[in-house]
Amino acid sequence: YRLRNVTVAPTGDTLFIAVDNSCCTLGPTGAIGNSVASPAKGFILRMIYLQPLSLADSSHKVVPPAHRQDSTIRVYPNPAHGILYVDTPPRDRKPWLTQLYTVTGQLIATQESYQDHFTVSTQNIQPGIYILRISDGIATTTTRKVLIAK
Repeated sequence: YRLRNVTVAPTGDTLFIAVDNSCCTLGPTGAIGNSVASPAKGFILRMIYLQPLSLADSSHKVVPPAHRQDSTIRVYPNPAHGILYVDTPPRDRKPWLTQLYTVTGQLIATQESYQDHFTVSTQNIQPGIYILRISDGIATTTTRKVLIAK
């Protein structure tokens, strides 16, 4: 199969790989030969990282995975009507970075906050389904699907 495209999901833990059967073989002389016949036209493969790997730093301490989900982060209301409230657990590591993505992976808004309770304005965003990614930059990353309504 021929690799056509690779797309990374906004969460960073999923790859979508498009492949098809349009490949050619090399003949005995090294010239391009005939296409390989296959009943399948192509596939989109989904690869998900189930558990990120921990990496050791130079002092051989284990660095926590960057994509550990934090279930104590609250995002509400959902659906949002002009504003999203975000409640995070108290942390020394700041700022919190929030990024809003379309379902196709396009980044449309970014915001930093040094507070544990903050808001994200959805006033100028078209109604639809979005992915909100919240990260402290080291150990905590969480994503939430949010519906923005007017």
